Amino acid sequence: MSAYRNVQPLTQSHVLQSSTVYRLQRKEGTQAPSGCEGKADSDWTHVAVFHLTVHTASPELIDVLFEEFSNELDRDDARTYPQEKGMTKEEFVAYYFARDVFVGIGMCISEEGAQSKSTHTLEDARAGCDWKSAVAGFYYVCDPPSFLTT
Repeated sequence: MSAYRNVQPLTQSHVLQSSTVYRLQRKEGTQAPSGCEGKADSDWTHVAVFHLTVHTASPELIDVLFEEFSNELDRDDARTYPQEKGMTKEEFVAYYFARDVFVGIGMCISEEGAQSKSTHTLEDARAGCDWKSAVAGFYYVCDPPSFLTT
């Protein structure tokens, strides 16, 4: 539950941004999470960022995002999120996917591969990895922010 007003989903459809691939500059000694066993190199070289809606994200991906967000709320001692308590999956979807969601997927590709594939799909980007291992990060944008009042 949010301490602020409920965020209402957009009533009109809006154009999704195309995916963008970013090259990572890895610090020495760091690795991508496990979960891509059998791959030649499980270290991420790039992150592809996808603009999603509840209709374009797979149910399995939504499950991973919900789990991660719930875990974040549980450890949020600084109270950086407006939720006063945990959320059900339905509340999460209604809140988090009310506007724009961006998900970063870790990828192991060459520079040539990154440049030649300007429009990766989510499935291309995760390359057979499970969603929990493939997600590098995610965030949502609320427009207007839910904490503004008039």
